[in-house]
Amino acid sequence: ANGGAGGPEQLFPAVGDVARIPGQFAEELIIGQIKTLRFDKDSRKWKAVVEPLREFANGFFDVSRNSQWKAVDVEELVPVVAFYVQDRASWKLWYRTKAEVTSSSSRVSEPIPLQEKYDLPAEPMFMPDVLTGRESQEDAKAKLQADFDKKLTQMINDAVQFKLPVIAETLLYGAFGAFYWSQNQGDAAAQTYLTGVAAGIAYVVLLNDGGGPARIAIPALLIASLAKRNAALQGMSEWFGSEKTFGLVPKDQFLAAIIGFATHRLPLFRKGFTEFLSLLSDMNTSAGEFVSAPVLNPIASAPRSRASVEKREASSVSSTGGFQSTRVNQNLLTGGRLNRKKSDGVRRRAIQQQESAAVAQALGEKLGDQQPLAMDNVEEGDEAELVEPLKLNVVRVTGVPGMDVNAVIAEMCAREPRLKQPVWVTDTETSGKFTRPAKAVRPVDFDALSQEGKFLVEETIPGEFGLPQRRFGLMYSQIEKAATEGYAAIIPSQLTTEPLEVTGYDEDETKRGITSIGVLVLPGSQIEQERILREELEREVSRAEEDGASISLGSVVDRKVKISQRVLEKMPQIEEWVKVAASSAEYQFAITDYPNNDKGISSLLFTLGKYFKDYEAKLRAEAG
Repeated sequence: ANGGAGGPEQLFPAVGDVARIPGQFAEELIIGQIKTLRFDKDSRKWKAVVEPLREFANGFFDVSRNSQWKAVDVEELVPVVAFYVQDRASWKLWYRTKAEVTSSSSRVSEPIPLQEKYDLPAEPMFMPDVLTGRESQEDAKAKLQADFDKKLTQMINDAVQFKLPVIAETLLYGAFGAFYWSQNQGDAAAQTYLTGVAAGIAYVVLLNDGGGPARIAIPALLIASLAKRNAALQGMSEWFGSEKTFGLVPKDQFLAAIIGFATHRLPLFRKGFTEFLSLLSDMNTSAGEFVSAPVLNPIASAPRSRASVEKREASSVSSTGGFQSTRVNQNLLTGGRLNRKKSDGVRRRAIQQQESAAVAQALGEKLGDQQPLAMDNVEEGDEAELVEPLKLNVVRVTGVPGMDVNAVIAEMCAREPRLKQPVWVTDTETSGKFTRPAKAVRPVDFDALSQEGKFLVEETIPGEFGLPQRRFGLMYSQIEKAATEGYAAIIPSQLTTEPLEVTGYDEDETKRGITSIGVLVLPGSQIEQERILREELEREVSRAEEDGASISLGSVVDRKVKISQRVLEKMPQIEEWVKVAASSAEYQFAITDYPNNDKGISSLLFTLGKYFKDYEAKLRAEAG
């Protein structure tokens, strides 16, 4: 099974993973992303098609312009720690620096592997269905079939929606044109004009069907056909290549043919002008009608859902050893289908609707199109018939150890007023410039609230240098208050692989679900990571001295030595931390090199702004 706080127990390969590809030399660094997976019956091995990524900056990888996909044995791939950074549109690899035992004592960087290699199923014909959140990607056979179906569908759609209407309209214009030429220039001119119309229709038929060279030659062939016909009427046996070829077509005949050919452009001009008028009309429409919520995927290099791994049925394995994915494509922000039955909640909402209907009837008001659902009629399949209330938005911000996440949250709230911070409950007095809003209670009261299950989120922050640990708890009511005052509650969060869910209902209320949006705050490099960790420890030392810690920190030199020792102790822990983060499917944004790089927060807030516009429209619809 995959999932759990410590990452997946077994790391099976999945489409979308970022891995290291074997090169010709041991130190050669080739990074790629898995595009397809299949089982090869001949070699009895799992094969992956991988798209190589090139490094264009310090640890940032992107698809090269001339990248060529490579077929690789899955057992040779090494999954690595990487995170997709939206503002750079690239993958940020997490490096581990090692000292080479060479005469020059050179130091090289290598990406941190999630594992030395992928786990593979015991049964070679079956691959566990790993839920990653990138389920819209296809395996090799399905991709080829999908491409073929897409091209066929596009060709049919072009014919039905574009070509046939254009041809029909061209024939209509051609009929009027032929009548005009017949009345004013004679029947011969009308025939020449209709020949040009036929050439224009052939030009339309060849549009978007790979007929580029033939389509371009149609006007020349039209004039050449007229020249051949005139040569035959004059008794000329050789006309092609002669200096008189184009002289064989009189000016009035040439003009009739070209105008006939250009008749197919009239429907296109008419359509373009209509679309232009429609665009001008749409510009006066509310901008909110054009906004749709962004679809976000996990930014980890090997995201794994906490859902249990299911094996595919034997019928889903093709004769060539490929497989059809049983994954469900889902919008991570706008929510998806109901995953479990909530009969008690459905019945409770039915009662509320009945009460609302009674009140509305007493006041002589209309309830609207939605009729109350009788409680007696609520059965297992009736959940879909009820409108689910909008979920609460919660932005969870997680930083690597040492990162001042509260500073990131404070800046985001200052720049986006629709983000609100809820008030936590803590068992100790908080201090510091960027601490989270919290109400201090006695430790015994905190324990009582925790035991009663009042906290939706509970965190313990260990103390350093003799400082006591700090506990924080967050109630659902505070999340609801912050999320309804703005459009989303924003909270600091420890590293998680679990979704934030509301489980159970109180007797007197129905709790709304939660849409969790995860944000990872990462340093720009390992050197930057050591720096922020050292600065955080120095702040802890200062707090310990101010609070009279039980241990003696000694002189300034001794304090620096203690801090350096703690940095050395924590760096291996951070490596394990990023491995878990790279296997978590709960994060959809990554901010790198904070606070030196402002583009990360700007890009995040821009995307959240688009989501909030869509959410605002849904709120209006729900209220109406």
